[in-house]
Amino acid sequence: MNLRIDAEKKQGSFLLRVNTEVSGERVGIFGQSGSGKSTLVHLISGLLQPDRGEIYLNDECLFSSARGINLSPERRRIAIVFQQAMLFPHLSVKANL
Repeated sequence: MNLRIDAEKKQGSFLLRVNTEVSGERVGIFGQSGSGKSTLVHLISGLLQPDRGEIYLNDECLFSSARGINLSPERRRIAIVFQQAMLFPHLSVKANL
């Protein structure tokens, strides 16, 4: 797996800027409370849209503000384990699985 992200997202007074490339079978994100970990995961998964930038997974463009690309979360094939139980409300139970 290869993930490339060059994006930013402003939420209130917080601005997350990310420009990195990581490879491996699994990727972990850690940091202090309020440092943007959840925001980053939501940007990669498509639950949040970056204000600008690009996100690529294995050379497939998941998001590009310049090219007008924004794949929906279910098309990104990314798994997230949330701290609380969550389902996509627009999908059936089977589709959520």
